[in-house]
This record gives sequence, structure tokens and C-alpha cells, in this order.
Amino acid sequence: MNPLKLLVVEYATSTGLAEFIPEGLSMLATLVNDFMGCGCEVSYLSNEYILRAGRRVPSSKDNFEQVLERELQYVDGALLIAPDDLMVHLSKLLDDAEAVNLGCPSSSVMECADKLRTWKVLKSADIPTPNPWDGDGFVICKPRMGCGTKGVKVCTEPIVGEGMDEEDWTYWEFSEGEAYSVGCVLSDDTSRAISLTHQLIEFESADGERYAHPSVREALKRERTLDVNYLGNVVPAHHPLIEEAIRLSLKAAETLGCRGFVGVDIIIDEEVQVVEVNPRPTTPILAMSNLSPFSVGELILRASFPDRFGSLSEISERMPIHGSMKLLRSELLSYLSYIGFI
Repeated sequence: MNPLKLLVVEYATSTGLAEFIPEGLSMLATLVNDFMGCGCEVSYLSNEYILRAGRRVPSSKDNFEQVLERELQYVDGALLIAPDDLMVHLSKLLDDAEAVNLGCPSSSVMECADKLRTWKVLKSADIPTPNPWDGDGFVICKPRMGCGTKGVKVCTEPIVGEGMDEEDWTYWEFSEGEAYSVGCVLSDDTSRAISLTHQLIEFESADGERYAHPSVREALKRERTLDVNYLGNVVPAHHPLIEEAIRLSLKAAETLGCRGFVGVDIIIDEEVQVVEVNPRPTTPILAMSNLSPFSVGELILRASFPDRFGSLSEISERMPIHGSMKLLRSELLSYLSYIGFI
């Protein structure tokens, strides 16, 4: 049997979007190595970086979509990672190609990318989720279609992000809980959670003062606005509500029609609340593939090609995680070099 030919497309690496290169390159390198470890022939788009595994296809911001459509003609399957506002259009290209889409279909991406649409779907399924701001207390201001914590702020009153229209901005009640996420893989008939992850978040004032989560309320007595910054993650995380976190995360991903790997962002305080669902691989996959007996790439292949790689349903509902990893955003590129990925 001939090996599967796969294409992995990560937008920041493909176009040279420097702001997101650390996270993007870590996800790209992880998946290329995972898929090759499963016996696949793997190509990837890259503006500059050359991985030590896989076949690089040169690309740039100017020709990205043209190169993507061309390369899709030559592979059996493809996986796309891009900011939410671009995922909707780009995932339609995958849906229309003959290659198997290893990620979420465009219909699911549309529900996940739009924060208001996600909230409505979660509410209709009785999944606990933060409510829109009602005018009382501090407010979380975030782009309606955004990526990670970019542009997200905690404020004393609503604001509109620079260069954005008011209808492109959303406002949510502030939660006292800690930020976590759950990595999930879904096929047409099976869903599995890999690990609970602790998201490392800090809050920064306009003058550069930094605060941890417990200090936010005190800080907002002096500051009008705090930027929310993502620092990294710890895999796995442990919490008394871990079973409920996994149950609600899987339910949210299933309800939104997700496929392949998705990262479900949650807040845990006295209860678990699902904040949003990222319809694509997320940064913690680097740790998950290192610590789990099944790499993230293998689980994705099981979800899409069960006849070749075995069914996702054959994997136990609680996968063992051996060891732990703390991955800081500032150290990702050095770590990728250290482990021989770049």
C-alpha cells in the first residue's frame, strides 16, 4: 500500500507572519513529525523556515492561496491552521478539494470562529458559558472573530478595538476563574480528550505593569484597561473538576460539529464554563505528542482514515499522560531547535 500524501498548512509560517511564528512553527513541526512517524509523505508550506522533516513548499503572503490550491491537487489529505477570521474562507477550499480535510469542516469553523454564534450554540445545548456583559462589573472586550488573546482586554467599561467597527467587537462578563483548555480529537462517531492544559495568562497595563489573575480586581481600581497576554501552557493540568471539564469540552466540540483536533478553552472557578472552541490544532499539541502514547498526528489520522490507522474508538477514553511539560511562548523556537525539529 502506498503511503498517504499529506499537506500541513500553518498560516503564520506559510506567509511569514512574524507575530505568530513561535506558536505556528511549533504546531507545524509537531504535526509534520507526527504524520511522518505514521509512515506518511508530508509536505508543508513555509515562507522561510525549513524543518528537518517533510518537504518544504515555498510560499508567501502574496501567493499563499494560489500555492495552497495547487498543492491540494497532489495530496490525499490536508490540515489547515489559521487565524479564525481566515479559517472560514480557507476551510471552504479544503471542503471543495478532493483531498480529505483532516480538520473541521467549514460549517463548523463558521460556528466556532464567530464568538457570538458559538455562545448561542453553547447556550442552546445547556453548556455553561460566560454571558454577554450586562452593564454590571468588569467587562471582557474581545474581537468577535479573533485569534488567541490578541486584542482581548479586561476593562472597567466597554471599548472598541483600534481600527475595528463596533459590530466586530464583543463584550462578556468577567470571570474569577483560571484559564484552562482541553485538547480533543473527533471523528464522525467518536470523540476523545487528550489532556487538560493550564493556560499561563498575565494582564498588562498601558504603562507595562504586569499582574497575575488574582490581582486583576485590585489593578482595575487604578487602571481602566488591562491587556490579556498568553505566556504559555503546562501539560497536563490537574484539577478537582477535571472530569467535568473534559465532559463539557467534548460536548461543546460535538455540538459545534468539530472534526480532527480542536482546543476547547474553558474557565474553572466553582464550576466549569466553556469560553470558546478553536477549530484547529493549538499550541499544547507539542507537549501532548511528547507525553501521550498516541501522538496528536496519529489520533487525527485515526479520526479520518480508520481503515489504515485504526479507529479512534479503539483508544481508551482517558489516555495516559506520562510526565509533564511547561512550554513558554518565549522559549518555543529554542526548544524546537533543541529537540531537532528545526
